[in-house]
Formats: sequence, C-alpha cells, structure tokens
Amino acid sequence: RLGHEAWLRRRSEEAGHLQGLLTDLAERRDPIGVSLSSGDHRNGRVEVVGADFIGLRLEDGGLSLLSLDSIASLHLGTDTDLVGDRPAPRRDTDMHSVLDQILSDQPHVTIVVTGSTVAQTGTLERLGEDLVMLRSDNGSMVHVPLSALVEVRLSPGR
Repeated sequence: RLGHEAWLRRRSEEAGHLQGLLTDLAERRDPIGVSLSSGDHRNGRVEVVGADFIGLRLEDGGLSLLSLDSIASLHLGTDTDLVGDRPAPRRDTDMHSVLDQILSDQPHVTIVVTGSTVAQTGTLERLGEDLVMLRSDNGSMVHVPLSALVEVRLSPGR
C-alpha cells in the first residue's frame, strides 16, 4: 500500500506545472517568497494569476505584478505541500490588459526591467500595443517594451 501511495505521489509531482501551482497558491492564499531573475525577492500572497503574470499582494499592502518569465523560484512555507498537478484554467487576462485597466487612474508605480538593477518610479501615463510609458519622478518619459518588464509595483491601497 505504501509503495502505491508513493507511486501516486511521484506521478502527481511529475505532472506539476507553474500555472497549476500558482492557481493552487492563489486559492489557498498561503504566504510565499518569489525570487526574480533581476536578483530581487518579494514576499506576499498570490492574488491574481494571469496568462503571463501574477499579482502578488505584498506584506506592506502593495500589489506587485510580476512577469511569469521573471520568476526564478517560488519559496513555499514548510507546511505547504503543493505540486501544481491540476489542470490550470485558460487565462485571457495578461499584463497588457491589467495595465490598460489601471491606466485611467494614472497610478504611481515602480517598475523593474530585465537587465537593470535600477528601478524606475513614476506615473503610468500611456500604454501602446507592446510599450508602457512612464512619467518618471524627474519629469522625463520612460518607454519600456512590455517584454522587458520584470515587475510593476503599485503602492498600497491598490
């Protein structure tokens, strides 16, 4: 019997995938740590899972939109035993559509891009087909290809 249970567990682990794991984490609201390809680390709870991003509610109440491609690893608590083996629902919501939804508020954001250790802060002003435009705190315009986004962090209250 124990051998069969171990076999079932192994099969479940072999079927694990990122979208399934993130779906489980969003439903359970377990605290996690996320290591990013930029070298940064964020702690919070998965609130939204999109086609190409997650929304992580940070410990300070802010919301961090993280590109799935920027996630280097997920750190689960010792009491969290998930493998993400269930089918994930089809997701139509992507980073572009979320940014489009919040654009009218012109939120103050912090963005991190691939290949840079310096975060840009400013007001989200415009959104193109594959480009986000930020009015930086010093007044200059910063144009960022959506494909370069690692993180878009919104202040607490969003």
